[in-house]
Amino acid sequence: MTESSDTVCRQRSATQEGFLLALLCLGAFLGNWCPIHVVLNVEILTGSIFVMLAIGRFGMGGAALAGAIAATATIFTWGHPFSAIVLFLEALAVALCKRRRWGNLVLADTVFWIVAGMPLIFLFYGGVLRSPPHITLLIALKESVNGLLNALLATAILYGQLLMRNRTPFPQNAIPLREIIFTALVAITILPSIGELFHEMIENVDDAEAEMNSQVTIVATNADRLLGAAAASSMQGVIALAQLVRVPEHQSRSQLQHEVETLKLGIPSLLLMAAFDRNGTCMARAPAAVPSTDPLVTGCTASAAELTQLQRTLQPLVGGTARVGGAASGAVVPVFAPIVINGSYRGYCAGAVNLDVFSMRLGTLLNQPRTEISVVDRRGSVVVSTGKRFRPRERFVWPESNGARYARQGGYHLQDQTPGSARIMARGAEKVMVREIPASARTPWHIVVERPLAPLVTEVAEKINDQLLLLWGTTLLILPVSRVLSRLLSNSLGRLEQTAAAIPARLGQGISDWPGSRIREVQSLSTHIQVVADALTATFREVTALNQTLEQRIEERTSELRASSERLQNLSLQVPGAFFQFQLFPDGRSTFPYVSRAIEELYEVTPEELARDGSRLLKLIHPDDLPGYLASVEESRHSGRPWQHEFRVVLPAQGVRWRLGSARPQQQDDGSILWHGFITDVSDRKFIEQELAESELRYRNIIESSPNLIVIQEKGKIVFVNPAAVRKLGARSADDLLGTPLLARLHPQDREISRQRVEKVQREQISVPPRELRLLRLDGDVTIVEAVMMPIQQQGRPAVLSIAVDVTARKRAEELLYQQTTLLEEEVHERQRAEQALAQKQMQLAVLNCSLEKRVAEELAKSREKDQILISQSRMAAMGEMIGNIAHQWRQPLNALDLLIANMADAYHFGEMDEAYLEKATAEGNRLIQKMSSTINDFRNFFRPDREVVAFSAAQQIREAISLVESSFGNDQIRIQVQGVPDLRLAGFPNQFSQVLLNLLTNAKEAIKGRGEGAGDIVISLQMDGGKGCITVRDSGGGIPDAVLPRIFEPYFSTKQGGTGIGLYMSKMIIERNMNGNLRARNVAGGAEFAVFAPLAGESANGSNA
Repeated sequence: MTESSDTVCRQRSATQEGFLLALLCLGAFLGNWCPIHVVLNVEILTGSIFVMLAIGRFGMGGAALAGAIAATATIFTWGHPFSAIVLFLEALAVALCKRRRWGNLVLADTVFWIVAGMPLIFLFYGGVLRSPPHITLLIALKESVNGLLNALLATAILYGQLLMRNRTPFPQNAIPLREIIFTALVAITILPSIGELFHEMIENVDDAEAEMNSQVTIVATNADRLLGAAAASSMQGVIALAQLVRVPEHQSRSQLQHEVETLKLGIPSLLLMAAFDRNGTCMARAPAAVPSTDPLVTGCTASAAELTQLQRTLQPLVGGTARVGGAASGAVVPVFAPIVINGSYRGYCAGAVNLDVFSMRLGTLLNQPRTEISVVDRRGSVVVSTGKRFRPRERFVWPESNGARYARQGGYHLQDQTPGSARIMARGAEKVMVREIPASARTPWHIVVERPLAPLVTEVAEKINDQLLLLWGTTLLILPVSRVLSRLLSNSLGRLEQTAAAIPARLGQGISDWPGSRIREVQSLSTHIQVVADALTATFREVTALNQTLEQRIEERTSELRASSERLQNLSLQVPGAFFQFQLFPDGRSTFPYVSRAIEELYEVTPEELARDGSRLLKLIHPDDLPGYLASVEESRHSGRPWQHEFRVVLPAQGVRWRLGSARPQQQDDGSILWHGFITDVSDRKFIEQELAESELRYRNIIESSPNLIVIQEKGKIVFVNPAAVRKLGARSADDLLGTPLLARLHPQDREISRQRVEKVQREQISVPPRELRLLRLDGDVTIVEAVMMPIQQQGRPAVLSIAVDVTARKRAEELLYQQTTLLEEEVHERQRAEQALAQKQMQLAVLNCSLEKRVAEELAKSREKDQILISQSRMAAMGEMIGNIAHQWRQPLNALDLLIANMADAYHFGEMDEAYLEKATAEGNRLIQKMSSTINDFRNFFRPDREVVAFSAAQQIREAISLVESSFGNDQIRIQVQGVPDLRLAGFPNQFSQVLLNLLTNAKEAIKGRGEGAGDIVISLQMDGGKGCITVRDSGGGIPDAVLPRIFEPYFSTKQGGTGIGLYMSKMIIERNMNGNLRARNVAGGAEFAVFAPLAGESANGSNA
């Protein structure tokens, strides 16, 4: 059942000792990693307590390991290795000075700090780190007192633990009385002194902090008063301007400008005063010489959020800091006051407050070096600061400590600004005291005052040094006195101890020289021990005679036991298993008095081998089952209940097998426990159980990992739900759903049909096809699922299994598609109405052309006016064509805007609407609107009439013409390509030239579409020809009939149904008459080609009659 007593004891002892050493090392690391803060940067390290405990328990080896780990923690904490070196040497020195197992740790640690510890600190901190002398002295005294305190606490813990645990009659590691007396005397005198020292430290720092806080509070209060007065003065000026301004629409600009300039002269703190109408347009400003584009004016323009607040509250407000160039600080603070007429918002007045005025006033409050005053607005931006850490408009960052922002709870705060500094005790000099005054009705800004604590640290350090020196003097006096007193009180007990130790060796002879003592209790103890020794001598003689009689009786009983064992061996050969007897003694020894031969088949060992070495059986037990096996034996031993346990063994021939053992314990007279039991092979049964468990695990994993909802209901109540169903129904766990009616989780309109489906499944024992149902989540939301139901057996009872797929996203997508389809149909109807309107315009133009043709015949002298009218008509026709192009180009931005608005609604509904999302959505919407606006600008510029001949880029005009029709051409699968030289500089009218290109492209598109072959190509070429620029437009529309080609440039001649017949005529007139060029047409392979010849820029264009 278990191994021999020596092996068990060694294994348990090694495991327990290793675990204890690991705990002490962990405590040593954490004690130094997380020091106890006393005041400022005076910290108590508790790691050496665990190091001292390791020394007391494990000696030099424990000291080296625990000391190294504890020292490592100080490197991470303080950022330098010097403290780690001192602490590691302390552990080794104390371990060396400890001559006996329970030698005193306090004396050894005191000797170390006097001889080596404090000199090393003076060397490292004063010599290497160059700390000030008073700081170095403070570190040396604090570290030595810390070490002495930890050694004293560790000694008390060791002694207390041993005194509580060693309650056996004769413990082997008893503590000397003189050590207990010495430790008690030192603790009684030293611990109160250390406590009083820490109390005085805290009181000194509290008093100094209170004094500094009072000074900082006065500075902050004065700053709040000065800034409040300055802000109120500037705000009153802007409010006065708003009250003087009448209705902006009915007031002359000169009168308003005079009022603004008059008020500005009386308020020197304002760099600018201005009045704006309700649309945000500046109506007047002072100084008037400042241009409207100046940052000073734009800085006084209210943002959208500020404008909204003015319109909603009709109250003055202070804006955010704006960066300008008119102030030395580079920034101003705008103040706004609404213009209110009869309770209605009509505009606002603004003023730019000069931050230089604030800086000068705050500078008068700085009576201490390195004191900084920062003014922060409600958005967290710096308005003005007397220090160099922040500039106006920068984000104010509160002081940080070790990477973490301090918690502002009102009052004042001490904050370390140098985390990780190697100069541990000097870090307090880098701390600052922070005092904050929040925004109020008088001052709309936060005021933060920061002052360094360097003077406070120096003063407190000097006081602490005096107290620590006094404590050390007291300690050096107490230690020798306590040592002498402890020896005087324990000498008599020591002599009595030596005499009592000689009793076993002199038991047969008798002892007569017993020591005496002047202490009554010790003398009484000596007398009683002498009486006991005499009684032991008499008993010893009686036991010797009795032992001889017992040896004879044991021999007789051994013969009887051998005969009984043979009978039991014959019986055990007839049963499937092995009988055994296992005996465990109080001292941990164990043996198998009897094991049947069947043990050879079960464990592949012989009974003789187990009788010699019981540990062989333990070595065959599977490592994973060994702890449970040993625990079951211990439980049976302590409780007296029968032992029964299943476990695995690993056999050389059979491999892994399962065994079942049972035994009944019996208490023996000698204190041992004897188990009588039986053990058998249960491998076949365990393998079957394992296969069943694996099968059930696979089934459960499939159910729990399924993304579909799986619910089992029995009599209408939910008896099982998988994790997916818990999530979809909005429950925290399955317990929220189990036992509740499934119909309660359905939409009221779906409950009746679901009930009928369940009844059909139960009645006909068949599955029903999928159906969409609406589930009600616990939070009230609706989830749409497609569910199928089928009958099953749940623990022998009929039940219904429901499997559902979440189709909520699909349903929403269908609804969105339906909405998009509806919007598209409406857009198509709008396009048709626009085309009908365009056709009516074209008919009107045709009638007008007829009238103009008659007037041309009658009034040849007015031919120039007719030309302009025809150009205008051509432009109107092109504009009609362009309306369709613009409508097509607007469709994509409009669709994107529609989707963007829908997404914003969904984000608000699902709680995803935050500031970042809103800014991103607003930027995207502005981009789409800007794209639509640029389309209108291009359209307006394209049809602006030219007034004189200019040099222009042919490539640029081609690009602009293509940009107006590219979208609609792409919709008809018509590609436009540009070939030839990169560019040509022509002389003429660029807009009229673009109108010609647009007319040629439109005719090419109609030709390609009329051919009916789907996609087509249009190629535009630029080249030089005969000293002129030549631009050709070639299409794949099948060409122009030869009979029609000579007449295509005649006015009112058109082969298209509904065509006006003036497009090519006006194009030819513009090129040849206005630009002194030529326009030709011809058929090429697959289509027609139009060539435009125009004079190059720089050549004579005298022939132009434009």
